[in-house]
Amino acid sequence: MDNPRVVEIYKQARKDFQEFVGETPEDYKVLLFIDPDLHASLYQVIELGGSPFAVLSQEMIDNLRKSRNRNFLPDECISVFPSKPTMIYLSLPFEFKESPDRDFTLRMMFIHAFAHAYFAEKSASNDSEILSEIYRIDMIIKELIVNNVYGLKETKNATWGLPYFQDMVAVIRLLSSFGVQEFYVPPESSRKVSLFQNFLLEVISILNKRAELVKKKHLTGFLREAFANYIHMKIGEKILEKGEYPFSTVPRFLKPIYGPPINKLSYRMLEEAFEEIKDQPQEIIKQTLQLTNDLDLINKAGGGAQVRRLLKELREASQATNVYWHADTSGYWRKTWNIYEHEWDQLDDYIKFLNKNQCRSVGQWLENSKAFQFYGYVKVNSKPVYVFEIDDESISL
Repeated sequence: MDNPRVVEIYKQARKDFQEFVGETPEDYKVLLFIDPDLHASLYQVIELGGSPFAVLSQEMIDNLRKSRNRNFLPDECISVFPSKPTMIYLSLPFEFKESPDRDFTLRMMFIHAFAHAYFAEKSASNDSEILSEIYRIDMIIKELIVNNVYGLKETKNATWGLPYFQDMVAVIRLLSSFGVQEFYVPPESSRKVSLFQNFLLEVISILNKRAELVKKKHLTGFLREAFANYIHMKIGEKILEKGEYPFSTVPRFLKPIYGPPINKLSYRMLEEAFEEIKDQPQEIIKQTLQLTNDLDLINKAGGGAQVRRLLKELREASQATNVYWHADTSGYWRKTWNIYEHEWDQLDDYIKFLNKNQCRSVGQWLENSKAFQFYGYVKVNSKPVYVFEIDDESISL
């Protein structure tokens, strides 16, 4: 690497993690974007393909929906995809010139990313194993799409192939996730008739397998963030207490990992869950890794009602603290507060839903969700047509 400071900060962050946790993650890959615009282009690649490997993935399409908010909250500097290996994408939220606040920011970004990678390696959750298999399947789907798009362009000079196959895969993926199996599958003998027939034969069975994997995956959004935020916040506190830098307050550059509601809430949930051993961080880390899903963490933190009270307290307090992270002289914070309010609402709804339905896996969440409702069949030109409704606030294609 041309800039030795980046390497030194990386090594120091590894050392910080080793001293606090007891060991370091090993199965991960880091890509650091010196130009943040290149990080933004990652999401454009994902939009064409769909995952950190530039392939279709519902998880990443959900993230793309959130990119609408990123236009108003341009603070994205870290993306972590907890497969094996863990894929870590970092971009510097500043011009990389030598200064203490920039060095500390990059150091904390590395520590936060290492925590996610360590969780993926050590957690009792099935999250990373299943995501690894899903991404592998997605790569196969992506190759099927690309081959068919190329074939259409070569044989028929068709330029509409990519969006056509993307939309088809997205719809089949969505329906199969909710248990729909009744897709038209052409006979094996039709494989050589057309590219389209061959595509259907391959992709439907692959997507059904993918859907079954997705349903088995544990719900770990809170758990993963709680683990990562606990580690980076505790290490950050120690670094600042030692006086290694000429400031005692976390720089605003770090708002992507200190500002979001889920980061604040999950961190406090973990503190509540292990209040009795709060002076034993390595034991807290060990016990957190034994939890498998978000409901386990909610129950450990006192149950749904207690966690919702905690959320309410944090939400009210954040109206003052978030001004530090986001306010400027242009009234920028006034324009973005509603976005953060919406995120708090989503977290509250998620906690209520998990607590009410006792969901531990994606499959259980889908079974109890009203995001997709089937209304039966109607006849159109003597053919049965599947009728369903999608709640666009809950699902995107």
